[in-house]
Amino acid sequence: MTFKFKVDKDKKINLKDLFPNAVPIHKKGNALYTINALNKLIELKVGVDNGNIDYKSYKIDWSEYQDKIILLNGQELGVFNIQRIF
Repeated sequence: MTFKFKVDKDKKINLKDLFPNAVPIHKKGNALYTINALNKLIELKVGVDNGNIDYKSYKIDWSEYQDKIILLNGQELGVFNIQRIF
């Protein structure tokens, strides 16, 4: 499901309270990803698995991930093809 909210600028809501089991999915072009999966992808690209990485400064080549979804299952990274059907 996809949800869109329109909230007044001065009002704050906690989406975790409204949807406690939801996982936020982010979009870059036609690539979809979770933050945890993106962090794992960066760790694998850098070749470091100890967490001492400057995740924010690492540049992802998003052209490699267009029409894909990047997910994390436990500690296993999955990159899957997706196709828009509407």
